Amino acid sequence: MMLSFKAERLYEVLKKRGNGLHPEISLRDPARMSHGTFTAARKELIEEGLLTVTYQGRKPYYEVHIEEDSQIEIGIDAAEEPASASFCDLRVNRPMPRLTGAFDTLFHWSDSISIAIGGDIDLTPVPDCPGVVRLYSYKHRKSHLYHIEEGEDFVTVREKKEA
Repeated sequence: MMLSFKAERLYEVLKKRGNGLHPEISLRDPARMSHGTFTAARKELIEEGLLTVTYQGRKPYYEVHIEEDSQIEIGIDAAEEPASASFCDLRVNRPMPRLTGAFDTLFHWSDSISIAIGGDIDLTPVPDCPGVVRLYSYKHRKSHLYHIEEGEDFVTVREKKEA
């Protein structure tokens, strides 16, 4: 199953708090979310079957369903994630998405990879390696090398293995 980053943060807070009556603010603050983000993340967890919310009077009772056997996918390449990572570790240690293939222009590729990564990137040509750029993600604090070949009608982007 695939969870968004906001749903994963809320899930981690709920696992730490356990089942029970929890005011929304006591869950939102540790997860660093607004009311709207909290509501969307809670809905996502309910739809994935990881959370059940019932009401005692007007107060929500949260029942967290912890799945020990299956790993929850967060973003791209989640199989590489350590199962015990907290939501704070995921921001830095989660695998950085990679995007290769044919694109209309270099701008289309850089825009697409920026969206896939979910944050600011920096593209820098690698000295003494024609056609090779280093992509650095500020969000992931990681970089990857890509080989760029420009044709007449399109740009081909391949991942370059670091030597």
